[in-house]
Amino acid sequence: MPEIIGVIGFGLSVLNYSLLTLRRVTNDQVRYHVLNICAAACVLTGLMVHFNLAAAMVQTFWIAISSVGIVLRLYERARAGRSLTLGALRPQRVAANWIQLFICPGEAAFATHNARAPADEYY
Repeated sequence: MPEIIGVIGFGLSVLNYSLLTLRRVTNDQVRYHVLNICAAACVLTGLMVHFNLAAAMVQTFWIAISSVGIVLRLYERARAGRSLTLGALRPQRVAANWIQLFICPGEAAFATHNARAPADEYY
């Protein structure tokens, strides 16, 4: 079972990097860092079967740096006066946002999640 969880972690990691490359997420979004943490935690779980110190160190680093990224993003939001509202945390809204992001790719879905910055700013 841990090996399966490790493979799921690999898939999450590749998915997250692909989404970043395709501009479906940006590194200033908390969801990017959360997915990094989930992927690294799954890979660490997979390492329980065949432990590898170097791989465990890399995954621990990903968890640590992604945690720092989340704290920084939330701090930036608080300074800008953009806090998370309870409405944004409703399960239906979260599910709808993820469905739109992953199932409806295209400029319309991308623009709703990155409305504050045009795509050209990321080059």
